[in-house]
Amino acid sequence: MSVRPSFCFKSSLFELARLPDFADFMVIPEDAVRDRGASFAVSEPDCVHVVVDRHLITGQNEASTLTAVQNLVLLCNQR
Repeated sequence: MSVRPSFCFKSSLFELARLPDFADFMVIPEDAVRDRGASFAVSEPDCVHVVVDRHLITGQNEASTLTAVQNLVLLCNQR
């Protein structure tokens, strides 16, 4: 059985630091993901950044919503 590499995508640390409850975070998501061997992708704060990983489509922030939805439509139309 082959192991498929995991991939993770989330808001940048800069974007997370702007959240009111950031000081209460027990772990930094980026560090936790990398510690467990997953890949990690992030762009500049407030930029459009979408990742398509097989059947998972995710965007970094609200600015990425339109592009993520467009990719979802394209993926759905491939079937």
